[in-house]
Amino acid sequence: MICIPIREKTLDKVIAQIKNAEKEADLLEIWIDEINDLDLSRIFKATKKPMIFKIVQKLELVQEVVGKVAYIDLDIRIGRKILNQVKKS
Repeated sequence: MICIPIREKTLDKVIAQIKNAEKEADLLEIWIDEINDLDLSRIFKATKKPMIFKIVQKLELVQEVVGKVAYIDLDIRIGRKILNQVKKS
């Protein structure tokens, strides 16, 4: 299985990278915290490939993406409360 990380600052660049990477990738990892003009709906519409969303700082996004992405990459230091919420979802 091939996972390609996408780490861009603007949504347009993220979408362009998704289109480019999905030709080779089985899975895409989107670094959500790095996107300045984030629009989740555009990301979800950009590909049918399973995605990992890496979320380190914008923890308010966790509940918005649960069930919409294949995986959520969280730092263990975020706290047990958030981890338990994600597990329950």
